[in-house]
Amino acid sequence: MNEPVFLTLDEILYFHKKEMELSGGAAGIRDKEGIEACVEAPKASFGTICLISLGWLQHT
Repeated sequence: MNEPVFLTLDEILYFHKKEMELSGGAAGIRDKEGIEACVEAPKASFGTICLISLGWLQHT
């Protein structure tokens, strides 16, 4: 099974900046620590999600 590829904080901030330029939204971010936590959360729970998904597949 291939390992997942997760976006980095820098990539997410780049996409955010570009989206704000396109949409006319306010520049910058309000809660950098919150975004950092959101970036790291999928990495921490990936194994659990896979196990739950595999369990679900076995019952279908």
